[in-house]
Amino acid sequence: MLILSILKTFCVLPLLRCALAQELTEPLSSTTLVNTSSVPAKNTSLQPWPRQFKVSETYKTRPITVTDTLVLAVQVLVQLGLKHFDGLMPNQSFSNPEYNKVRMDYSTGSLPVSRTRRKYVIWGISAAITSMVKDKKFAESVWVLLWNEQPVGIISFEAQSSNALDAKQSAGELSPNAESLAAGSITSRDRDIDPSLAESKDNYNDLPEPYTVDDISILIDFSEGSLTIFDVFLSIIHLLANVAELDSQVIVRSTAYVDLQCGVVVKYGNYMIPERETPPLYLTAYLMHALGRVPRFMLEKRKFGFAAWVLEINGVPVGDGAILKNLNAK
Repeated sequence: MLILSILKTFCVLPLLRCALAQELTEPLSSTTLVNTSSVPAKNTSLQPWPRQFKVSETYKTRPITVTDTLVLAVQVLVQLGLKHFDGLMPNQSFSNPEYNKVRMDYSTGSLPVSRTRRKYVIWGISAAITSMVKDKKFAESVWVLLWNEQPVGIISFEAQSSNALDAKQSAGELSPNAESLAAGSITSRDRDIDPSLAESKDNYNDLPEPYTVDDISILIDFSEGSLTIFDVFLSIIHLLANVAELDSQVIVRSTAYVDLQCGVVVKYGNYMIPERETPPLYLTAYLMHALGRVPRFMLEKRKFGFAAWVLEINGVPVGDGAILKNLNAK
């Protein structure tokens, strides 16, 4: 089994990288989601939330660590994406045991609602991180979620500790270079699942039976390129917000997601051609775990560029994907 894994890492993934790069030589534009299967493609706008949804932000003066905020946002989007998109969500706090300098809270506060739809929180996280990156302002903040101009929930980001690293990442001093951003003490492995997600059993309550997180492995191969930490994390955050709309047990189809805002293409699909018809299948729930793992892996390696991955369940490859620069991005 070990020999097989090594062969996959050094043979299959480089071949997959070449194949995907060649397949995406022609620039992609116009739509942000291009489905290459028989299932109709979903055409989205520059952001993964509808026009009726908005956020109203209030920034405070205390900065928050960039990397901890980005990692936590991805983790929470994976966690919420496994649950019912339109389901009601109770007040909840989120933190990461390793990237633990930031806490994210959701509540209805003094609003005239006791609970809100989970989709508003998913869109709110995506919108908040998008604004922080655009404004170059990672700071403690409160985000009121609005649907048709009516408040439906509140998201807040708060620093959990104070140190010199926080001060270096204050507004106006953000850098897209990974070396300049703080990260927790972590051990990287090419064949791994995201340890930040594995820490919480609640994250996997909605994983389709009979598989658990212990059955999932993700092989990642990457090379340095023209992507920045913000390109990678923001495009994955946008895509997770899109994928969250799907049922977690829907079979993944071959798709090219084009993030026009970040200038990034994320391609993913079934590992086998023709697609597998017997379990284990490449379900949306497993795709979310792969998408959550890729930016964390790049952060651990301090390198951001092209990445290709293969997702295995109990040693059986069921899905693959890649993230790369959109050749048509301006």
